[in-house]
Amino acid sequence: VEDHPSWFSPNTSGNYLMMVNEKFPDETLVYFPAVKGPTGKSGSFVNYPDVTLNATYFGSDASDEKVERILRIKNDMMVDEDFYIRCIYGVEGVHYYLDKNDLIVTINEMRTNDIANQEGMGSVFAIRPNTLEFAKRINPKAVLDLYNIAFKNNIIYKKVALTATDVNTFYEEKGADIAKIYLEFYFNAITGKIDVDSEWDNYIKQLNDAGLQRVLAEYERLVAR
Repeated sequence: VEDHPSWFSPNTSGNYLMMVNEKFPDETLVYFPAVKGPTGKSGSFVNYPDVTLNATYFGSDASDEKVERILRIKNDMMVDEDFYIRCIYGVEGVHYYLDKNDLIVTINEMRTNDIANQEGMGSVFAIRPNTLEFAKRINPKAVLDLYNIAFKNNIIYKKVALTATDVNTFYEEKGADIAKIYLEFYFNAITGKIDVDSEWDNYIKQLNDAGLQRVLAEYERLVAR
């Protein structure tokens, strides 16, 4: 399973399962562990550490009082499970209910991203590491089977914890072309349509021809500045 299994849970606003079922109602999703490469290694990536999405950082002019207050809120989300549930799933009886097994079940009308944003639920600010024990409070057995698969995968860290205060104009211009090349190669590689070793040099050439080195150089300039 690639990405956190919570994205496949019916309780998550905008979950992948809901999106797939809306577009392909007659299809069935099949989950499987990370595949092994020729050396026997395997793993599934996670998008952290990454300050642009999965970390909290402050402006240079933020007061000590504001920083302390924000960190206290973050700490409460980590240690107070009920507060965390309030931030992610909302209020019992309004946004979710407990089934006969005391599992949290999100009310259908509350599962869209628009409603979650409107009601202040599913906050990225509230995200914390989920354990298998906590997952048992919010997921039926079918989803827990997915968690079991995902938690057994080796973790491959993706992205880097760097950010810049300015816009990379080269990325805005060339990013879509570069992403298309990367995604096509990635899909063809994991589905066995191409031989990675024989196609690798050509893949790198395509990325560079699309402007990858200019994008990287501009990021280095922005970060160094």
